[in-house]
Amino acid sequence: MKKAFICLLLAAIAVSAQNKQRIAVLPSVGDLDPQRLILLTDKVREIATKNLPRDNFNILKQDVITRLIGEEELYRSCKEGVCIGDLAKKTDANYGARCDVVKLDDGLVLKFEIYSVNEESIFETFIADDVKDFRGMFAVLEARLPDVFKEMVSVSKSREVTPKSEPAKPEPPAPPPQTVQQTARNVENGTTFTDSRDGKVYKKVAIGGQVWMGENLNYAAEGSKCYGKKSSNCEKYGRLYDWKTANKACPVGWHLPSDAEWTALENSVGGESTAGTKLKSTSGWNSNGNGTDEYGFSALPGGDGNSGGNFHLAGDYGYWWSATSTVGRAWTRGMYYSLEGVFRVLNFKTLLYSVRCVKDE
Repeated sequence: MKKAFICLLLAAIAVSAQNKQRIAVLPSVGDLDPQRLILLTDKVREIATKNLPRDNFNILKQDVITRLIGEEELYRSCKEGVCIGDLAKKTDANYGARCDVVKLDDGLVLKFEIYSVNEESIFETFIADDVKDFRGMFAVLEARLPDVFKEMVSVSKSREVTPKSEPAKPEPPAPPPQTVQQTARNVENGTTFTDSRDGKVYKKVAIGGQVWMGENLNYAAEGSKCYGKKSSNCEKYGRLYDWKTANKACPVGWHLPSDAEWTALENSVGGESTAGTKLKSTSGWNSNGNGTDEYGFSALPGGDGNSGGNFHLAGDYGYWWSATSTVGRAWTRGMYYSLEGVFRVLNFKTLLYSVRCVKDE
């Protein structure tokens, strides 16, 4: 009897999962640098998450989409909606969404498109041809996408594809109330350590069983750079490193965190969807995009750089290397002023990003 009940329960869960509408938010393409295209994609995913009910819609994670489609195929340009549909089919999604950006002399043109795999037609599309800058594209998406996703919900209900309520997934446990012991631990987290190589003193914080630097590394390893080649930015944001240099830059007793260690950090503070808000510093982010810094991690938006000597968007976003790589690329973590989460992206090893070291066990 007990086995029969378990089988029925598993079958019900499987049917519920199958009935969910799957949304594949494909990487944005067009005339922007790779980091801004990534941020544009994450913005679409964030708005979809806020406006589509979890009981009825499943927004696929970026690493799942990449694994199912493959990087080379995923990043090819789509000139027609059916191309977006073909990519979405490979993820077994019901909808595929994508942004396409074209740069003109006096501004940017943003095209957004959602393709319905079931109907084999474009579900919704719009073009904004009067966008002045990158932030203007975010404003367009925030103004227009909520109505698009609400219409998607309405269509789903009218077709009677809404599944029966799925058993609620357990939420990550809420942080326990502050106690005397917890307060004492927070004080301990605020202690420091000294890098014996140059005498610089860094904050350190204990989060979920790991001990992290509470600020970005500022060790002048060969090949590292200050944002904009200004020493004042090194003092504010730490230095920027390519991946090879980052792997050798941490002090003795510390190391560049692996992709798994970054994931463990995110899980310790409640999950990737809200980790950005909890880990960001309470000041220093543009457009009042500051965080709550609940754990003393104090993430700052140090921007990025490249081998050509160009630097981008300090104050808007920060990227941090992990030690985990594939051919030519490595996993990174990023935070943006207007996003609540932490995003996980494969980036070229030659780019210059910030470094946070984690203590050896």
